[in-house]
Amino acid sequence: MALRPRRLAVVPRPGTGDFLGSWVDRVAASYGTSTGNAARWLGLECRVGSGGSTLRPRFYGVAVASRAGLAGATGLPAEVFNRICLSRFSGTALDSTGLDLSDDRSMHPLMRREWALFMRSRACPRCLAKSGGAWPVWWRLGMAAACPGHRLLLVDSYRRSVAPSSAAAQRATEFAKAQIGQLYVWGGDGPAEGGFDCSGLTRAAYAAGITLPRTAHTHYFAGPPVPPGAPLLAGDLVFFGNPKTKIHHVVLHVGDGKVIHAPTFGQRVQIAELATLGRYAGATRPSATPMGNGLAPPAG
Repeated sequence: MALRPRRLAVVPRPGTGDFLGSWVDRVAASYGTSTGNAARWLGLECRVGSGGSTLRPRFYGVAVASRAGLAGATGLPAEVFNRICLSRFSGTALDSTGLDLSDDRSMHPLMRREWALFMRSRACPRCLAKSGGAWPVWWRLGMAAACPGHRLLLVDSYRRSVAPSSAAAQRATEFAKAQIGQLYVWGGDGPAEGGFDCSGLTRAAYAAGITLPRTAHTHYFAGPPVPPGAPLLAGDLVFFGNPKTKIHHVVLHVGDGKVIHAPTFGQRVQIAELATLGRYAGATRPSATPMGNGLAPPAG
C-alpha cells in the first residue's frame, strides 16, 4: 500500500548503528505513535492486514522500495536510506542477487541464504567487547545482519534450540511450525473450523499422544509444571494471566526463546519472541509424566 506522504515537521536523522527498523521506531517514539503509523506517514509501502492494521513494509530492512516517498516525507536525500538498509552490503558481505523491488516474491530465495536469519538475534563481537556486554536494540530487529561500525557480519548469538524433552514434544513443535499462517478463530480446533485459537493450537499439537483439556486455563492445571527458574525446553507450554482468576493465553515454546501461538482476532498463527509477550504466569511440560500438577482450578 503506497500513500502520498505528508511532509513531517521534524524527523530524527538516522544515526550511527541505525538500520531502517530502528530508525522507524525512533520516528514513532518522537511522534508518540505506533511503528505502523510512522511507517505510513514516512511513505513506506506497507501491507495491510485483514482488520486494517499495518503489517511490515515491503522488503523491510533489506531495501527501500519507496525512496521517493521517504524523501518527500522527510526532506532527506535518498542516499541516507540506502545507508540504513542491508542492500548497502550487497555484493560484498551479503548476497542479494535476484532481489527485485517490483516483486515481493523475490524475497523468498533470499530468506534461504545463510545471512538471512530473520527470526533470531545476532551480535557484533567487537561491539560487545567495547561496550562491556551492552546489547544494542537494533541487533534484535528482524533484518539485523551486519555491523555498520565495524563492517562485520553479526555472529549467531544463540545456540540451536534445546532438544525437546521427548518424542511427544518433538511432534508438538513440528506440528505447531506447520500451522504458521493459519487464521486465529475463537474456539477453533484446526483448519476444518477455519483456524485455531491459542489452546486449540496447543491441544492439537499434542493430540497424537497426549490429551489436553480444551482451554488455556485448564491446560495450566493439567501440568506437570516446569519449576520456576528452570530452563524452558522445546515443547513446553507457557501461560499468561492469573491462575487464581483466569489464564487467558497459552503459547508453545520451540527453543531459543521463541514461541508459536495463535494471538488474537485478525491475526494468524505465528512465531514470536517470548520476551516480547510480557511476564508469564508459569509453564508446563505435557510430555513429562504423570499428567496433572496436583493443583485444581479455583472453584467457580
